[in-house]
Amino acid sequence: MDTVITTCGISILTNYAKAQKLVLPLTENANKRDKQEVDKQASIEIEEMLALMGKSISELATDDQASAEINSLHLYYQEKNDSPKSDRHVLISTDTWLGSEATELVKQALLHRGYENIVVKKVSKLSTANFRDFRDAAAELLSMLIKYQEEANHRRSEVVINLTGGFKSLLITIPSFAAAYKVKCFNLFEGNSSILWLPLLPTRFDPAEFVRANLNEFRLLNSEICNTIHEDLAFAALKVADNVYMLSDWGEALWQTYHHDIYEEKLLDPPISGIVYGPKFKEQAEEFARKSSKLAELNKKIDTISFLYHNDNSGNPIVLKGTTMKPIRGCHGVSTHEIYASNDDATRIYMHIEGGKWVLDTLGKHL
Repeated sequence: MDTVITTCGISILTNYAKAQKLVLPLTENANKRDKQEVDKQASIEIEEMLALMGKSISELATDDQASAEINSLHLYYQEKNDSPKSDRHVLISTDTWLGSEATELVKQALLHRGYENIVVKKVSKLSTANFRDFRDAAAELLSMLIKYQEEANHRRSEVVINLTGGFKSLLITIPSFAAAYKVKCFNLFEGNSSILWLPLLPTRFDPAEFVRANLNEFRLLNSEICNTIHEDLAFAALKVADNVYMLSDWGEALWQTYHHDIYEEKLLDPPISGIVYGPKFKEQAEEFARKSSKLAELNKKIDTISFLYHNDNSGNPIVLKGTTMKPIRGCHGVSTHEIYASNDDATRIYMHIEGGKWVLDTLGKHL
């Protein structure tokens, strides 16, 4: 069973309005997330059209011109000489009002046409109006696609992506994923009766190994304390200020997919030179990991401490909301500050300053 992923736009709405000679502001409101954002009269007229379309599913299902998504899938299975019942179908929708309504109509039409295994996946905030929103949404989409591809690899099946429909912002992200993961993609030009396959380039890319090979840079990018990047990592980074980089949509998706397994393997060295381990820290960290199975959380806490160090201009440990770092009351050897080792554990990391560096001395119970 292959997984056929189809990006969905609002062509089913615009085509219906055109066929019925309805003048409605569909394109103008395509990016509105809530119905309440649409002009009241326009909203009423659009809802009336949606109600009519809901009653005309059988006609929509059999009309190849009703929807770019439906028509392209029909041509795909015609070329494949196979039944869509044999595959899993994923419809990618934006979280806009019209995008959601259009995708649901496509789903109902496909069900009427004999498709069986259909799921709708919404991607939130997939708009190019705000680059951070777009980056987060594209990362969410890429993570979803990576998951489907890894499932397919495990089952020895294929992922196929239908790019015919969908908002332009979707089309920015998906072809790069297809090239990296060797995923087949096809499109259908308006007015054409055949599908066009995007060529697979002769590239070799192991995403998990790429994250591992560039782990320190990924850690710095994730904390937004990366000042420079090398050329091979450029696609995984975004410049947000002078000499400050963060993870791009690609970088975020790769990081969220692969870093946890790496963080579970061993205690990682700090990502910056300003943080060092005391002579007892590594041994105690290994013992903590054996007893609590929270090595990944401990490594993430090391990243948090590195972030605090990087953003501290005074040369002293700072208290940042949510980090629970604070000065020690009383005496604990050379240590002057403590911070939780994990989010739900009483174990603390004890630390002090020496030669401008933060030395992580020991792991121990709360004083």
